[in-house]
Amino acid sequence: MDKEYEYKDKVYLCIWNSNIVGLYTYDELKKEYGDTNLFDEPLNISFYSNGISLDTFQEVIDFLDDDTQIFSRHFIADNMRICRVK
Repeated sequence: MDKEYEYKDKVYLCIWNSNIVGLYTYDELKKEYGDTNLFDEPLNISFYSNGISLDTFQEVIDFLDDDTQIFSRHFIADNMRICRVK
């Protein structure tokens, strides 16, 4: 299914287990994965990116929402990788 996003939408590329790939807004992630441990606080794992360690998925989203970081960072935690692409 093709998705269309508004100009103002922030979109994240998420990859799980190197073979499940998707584009999501924050609301789509919350709807799709809200009942998993992704949004648990504290999460039992950390997200890492070039010397930065964040403890919650919300911290990652907040960091990536900074428009100066849009293409310069991706975060990895356990079996997930996330970066902002729009």
